[in-house]
Amino acid sequence: MNRRSMLVAVGAAVVGGTTTFGEGPAGIAVNERENGSEGGSHVATEIVDWTFSKDGPFVRDEGADPQVEFNDENERVVVTGVLRVGSSSCYEAAVDFVKYDDGELQTRLISTSQQDHTTSVPCTDDIQRVYYRLVVTFDGGLPERVIVDEQDGGIAERTPNEP
Repeated sequence: MNRRSMLVAVGAAVVGGTTTFGEGPAGIAVNERENGSEGGSHVATEIVDWTFSKDGPFVRDEGADPQVEFNDENERVVVTGVLRVGSSSCYEAAVDFVKYDDGELQTRLISTSQQDHTTSVPCTDDIQRVYYRLVVTFDGGLPERVIVDEQDGGIAERTPNEP
């Protein structure tokens, strides 16, 4: 089942406040919802979709914390940054989770293995930095707060009204 079909099926089956998207160990998209929270008319009610892209020149400063931009017109939050992932032959950047609850978007970017460790092929001795861009689209507005956590230590916490 493709991700969009699963999200529609789960969204139609459950009504509530918490939405969690992520990719499980097999790369399967996960969408869990829990009843409870209520949002105002200007605050997003749920995540509609998210995309993650890598290797573009999305940011200028490799040492900076993740950047968060709010696009009110398209009801999107755009997160850009650089994640240090380790050996270029063994690891890659990935999204650990994208979670939205009570007006707060939380996401974590991680380094994950990209090779089968049952082989005897050694990893290269380099440290790869991966430029990434995460775009999260909402329904009904924008979140009141965004928290981005990078596995290598970068953290960003923003609200739509911050300069």
